Amino acid sequence: MDRFQKIYQNYFSLIVNIFFVLAIMVLSSQVIGRGLKFDSHPIYEVVSKSIHAIFSVVSVIIGAYLLVIEKKLLFRVIRLLFLLVSAIYFFFTLEYCFHFSLFGFPINKIEFGLSIFIAFLSFSYKISELAHSKLHPSVLFVLSFGLIIILGSFLLMLPASTTHKISYLDALFTSASAVTVTGLITLSTPTDFTFFGQWVILSLIQVGGLGILTFSNLFSLLFKSDSSFKNRLFLGGIINEKNSGNIFRTLFKIIAFTFIIESSGAILIYFSTSESQISGDKVFFSIFHSISSFCNAGFSTLENNLYESSIRFNYVFQLIIVWLFFSGGLGYNVMINHYAFLKIRLRNFIRHILRMDKKSFETINRINLNTKLNVRTSSILIVAGTISFLLLEYNNTLAEHSIVGKIVNSLFNAATPRTAGFNTIDYGAIGIPTVLIICFLMWIGASPGSTGGGIKTSTFAIGFMGLLNHIKGKDRINFNWKEIPNTTLNLVNSTIILSIFAIGIGTFLLAVFEPNIELHDLMFEVISAYSTVGLSLGITGKLTSASKIVLIFTMFLGRVGFITFLIGFYRQFFKEDRQQNRIFPKEKVYT
Repeated sequence: MDRFQKIYQNYFSLIVNIFFVLAIMVLSSQVIGRGLKFDSHPIYEVVSKSIHAIFSVVSVIIGAYLLVIEKKLLFRVIRLLFLLVSAIYFFFTLEYCFHFSLFGFPINKIEFGLSIFIAFLSFSYKISELAHSKLHPSVLFVLSFGLIIILGSFLLMLPASTTHKISYLDALFTSASAVTVTGLITLSTPTDFTFFGQWVILSLIQVGGLGILTFSNLFSLLFKSDSSFKNRLFLGGIINEKNSGNIFRTLFKIIAFTFIIESSGAILIYFSTSESQISGDKVFFSIFHSISSFCNAGFSTLENNLYESSIRFNYVFQLIIVWLFFSGGLGYNVMINHYAFLKIRLRNFIRHILRMDKKSFETINRINLNTKLNVRTSSILIVAGTISFLLLEYNNTLAEHSIVGKIVNSLFNAATPRTAGFNTIDYGAIGIPTVLIICFLMWIGASPGSTGGGIKTSTFAIGFMGLLNHIKGKDRINFNWKEIPNTTLNLVNSTIILSIFAIGIGTFLLAVFEPNIELHDLMFEVISAYSTVGLSLGITGKLTSASKIVLIFTMFLGRVGFITFLIGFYRQFFKEDRQQNRIFPKEKVYT
């Protein structure tokens, strides 16, 4: 054991670097073979098989090393699973190389999936090491999205991704829309992209919804079992977890909640739809829409989104979609807080049934201030939005539905502007008052720590309470017997001002580039892009190249956060002035 541990410590970096290089080669071979359709070329076949064979052997060796030197039970189990996956990949690689049937499964698809998964684990370790670099955490966060968008655009340019040749700008726009979970499209997802291309889009949505840093830092624990204090602080800022001891537990819960909700959603969608209502494979349709809904992406494999004539009267399906994107937009902190609360309540209830001593009962953690504020604000917005939409569109876009259908569609279209982006009505036909209400809902968006965008529900609520306090002559913001600090109010005001600035500049630029399109249509498009919603009044495909570039940058700023973007790059490239902490005399300025 000591001998293995010594070898591990001395050569671990070298082995992982070799593993990383091989992972790049494996992914490159997959891109060349499947993406460029070279998989039948004899030279490619020899090179690809050699790379996969070496990669599978190294994967098994690393898995064995990691298992032998690990002492903690939990990580031994995790590393044992990795070793088993590596062994399965090795056997399927043997089948791929020597063309013999050992298991009778579809070799190519399984071998492809396993190679991608193991390569991603290798990348995860390298990405997590970036926390030790001199880059500011906000810069790393911004760059991670930028790099994924660029990588996605190249993948969507592959011949295997599209049914016909597309421009790079359209590929970049689609990638940016998917990674920022916006949903604006210049190309038709079901007709312009192949099955392979749709899988690329779906992968970009999933990675963009949770963030590549969330995935990579959790999976990097496979290689190191622990993390430095600096890395924990870095991750804590990303997932809004202040307790450094709970960071990786919170990361695991985020991934677990995502998998459980998306899996449940896919199953419910599968049984709520029929073959005649959808196009393509029903399983893929269910998975695609479940992930797209939970990540608040708004992408659909249907030609007219959910306004498709075959499915827009399926109200059960619509309610499932609402549940998915509402769950994704509520925020992981809210989910985890409710989970902790309900878990303790359940344990105490079981102890009560078993008539155990009351001393064994656990203290119930209260629903915290963040949860109450976001849930209440979201509930008010949904109720008010539903009633407003029902009244304004009752005899317009809702005229073709029954009473139940009108209510369900009103609920759907009151919730979808808060960054989901799906549509069950013709948005080109809605009235101007409804457009303004939707713009307002899009601007607010989802809750913090969620897959959605916008200025966030808590930001709007605190800003509104601050305004009321100023009118009443009060200096402090109190909510639920707690005081909200002024530093939070300052951040709220900055976020609101920057959002108005970004939307104003974006609308101005589109008005310059698109003089023949109505101003309210352009403003709607910009708000939808900045809040990563994806709704449109039907003008996205008509925009010029310059307007598309403006929207790409707007979507990017909306997803990473305008203030995060500015803070990160300012603190990265400009030294803080020490005079900022000095105290100067105060003087009143008239406003």
